[in-house]
Amino acid sequence: MSIFRCCYRIQGNISFLSHLDLLQAWQRILRRAKIPVSMSQGFNPHTKIAFGPARPVGVESLREYFDIELQQEMEVADFSQQLSLALPEGISLEEVRPVQVGEKSITALIAMANYSVWVEAHNGMDIKKRIVDLLAKEEIPYLKTSPKGDKIVNLRPGIFVLEWDGEMFTMQLLAGNSGHVRPEEVLSCLGIEKEETKRMLRTDLLCADGARP
Repeated sequence: MSIFRCCYRIQGNISFLSHLDLLQAWQRILRRAKIPVSMSQGFNPHTKIAFGPARPVGVESLREYFDIELQQEMEVADFSQQLSLALPEGISLEEVRPVQVGEKSITALIAMANYSVWVEAHNGMDIKKRIVDLLAKEEIPYLKTSPKGDKIVNLRPGIFVLEWDGEMFTMQLLAGNSGHVRPEEVLSCLGIEKEETKRMLRTDLLCADGARP
């Protein structure tokens, strides 16, 4: 048995797949690559793959992760080659490393996400003042909607970095099992509408100590 942690890049039209659709796409990719993925036991067996936090639809990413357990031993180089040959346009394999049994899973490790966000032209000084005012607040209430119902949450503890250079926002936000803050939620709190966003890019996923998983 081998366990690998895979890092991949997703760009272009395929980034508009929902998280669920992307998971299904990965199942097809692994079958096409003839990767011997381990299956769980029980009445409803499933492949032993654990993905990192969901990527917002339409957001490209330089580093996404999943852990995968195989039925047999396999060399990293052989696994990487087989998988790379089966990848569709827009997805590229960046890194593969072995994971030891007992190591924390990718879902347990990731706690933060870094983003670069480009928006339509705005008055730079005005945006910088809005950022200062927003980060000075002890609470930033935000109404989140989901199929389970609406809920008001406090975004402030989940905004670690928020900067503006005149063209692009740099954000480091909460992501993972403990919750998540999305870039469009932060922009909304700054008075910037989603329609004003030109591009969002997730540049990294990090552990709580700032290291890569």
